[in-house]
Amino acid sequence: TRTRLPGRRLVGVLAVLPMITPPFVIGLALIMLFGRSGAVNALLEHAFGISPTRWIYGLPGVWLAQTLALTPVAYLVLVGVVEGISASLEEAAQTLRASPWKTFTTVTLPLMAPGLVNAFLIVFIESLADFGNPLLLGGNLEVLSVAIYFAIVGVQQDPGRAAILAIVLLGLSLTLFVIQRRLLARRGFVTISGKGEGALRLPLPRVATGIAAGLVLPWVALAVIVYTMIFAGGFFEKWGLNHTLTLRHYVTAFGAEIAHGGVLWTGGAWSSFTTTLTIAAVSAPLTAAFGLLIAYLLSRQQFAGKGAFEFVTMLSFAMPGTVVGIGYILAFNATPIELAYSGIILVA
Repeated sequence: TRTRLPGRRLVGVLAVLPMITPPFVIGLALIMLFGRSGAVNALLEHAFGISPTRWIYGLPGVWLAQTLALTPVAYLVLVGVVEGISASLEEAAQTLRASPWKTFTTVTLPLMAPGLVNAFLIVFIESLADFGNPLLLGGNLEVLSVAIYFAIVGVQQDPGRAAILAIVLLGLSLTLFVIQRRLLARRGFVTISGKGEGALRLPLPRVATGIAAGLVLPWVALAVIVYTMIFAGGFFEKWGLNHTLTLRHYVTAFGAEIAHGGVLWTGGAWSSFTTTLTIAAVSAPLTAAFGLLIAYLLSRQQFAGKGAFEFVTMLSFAMPGTVVGIGYILAFNATPIELAYSGIILVA
């Protein structure tokens, strides 16, 4: 939003892409790229004789996957903050003979501070709750969300242990959630409202532009490579071992035949595909309707306990998905309301 670098719109699209990607996709792509039989390790072994290792499994892999997956969350929070900064304040600093760098460090950054704190806390909460990446890339590294999952579905079959771990995870998330709300309640980062201003936005100083480009462009390149690997991986017979081109995987997953005057869906993935779409199609309008009603109540109505109602409404965002799942299983796994392990509980 503050540079004149070419391809800014494309970077904006790529910045959001990991957010709409299913959680296991990034972890899978990193395994295909940096795993023992991954493309990068194969290239290093062929070119320089470097033996492949399993460095991607553990803290480095989880860190890299979460950085890719959660950067869009911070970006969506901060892009509105940057665009909401009053251009007239920056112009006033320039009029008082402040250099572009001085204006950036004393006006622009301080106005962004609440937004930076907000982005950090939201990403921290999301990182605590992340399940897919630690499950695929964790190796011997165990995180709370994965430990809760295996306490329920693993050989342990110990709902009590899962509940205790869920309480710990929930306590961490709620603490950060409360801190975030208190900080945002004290300081705002929207500096203009009403009619627009005529002042021009101050572009980033050259030094800041260079630093930003040096950080962002490699991230974008890695994101492009990750998605290219996912797309290409389905066309090889066996990734890392047999690179013969084939469409067998697509036929196995989404094959279809014309038989007896109709279409016979022979692919093994059609069932999960239609179930996924059905649950999403049922959930989306319900969540939109509830969200609209809640927003109307909070913005247009005055009633006792409004603050508490808003806090409870936002509570589910602060709760990791694993904790929510444990709660639903413990609450609805017996009569009179038995929803566990059904499509209805996923919609709920």
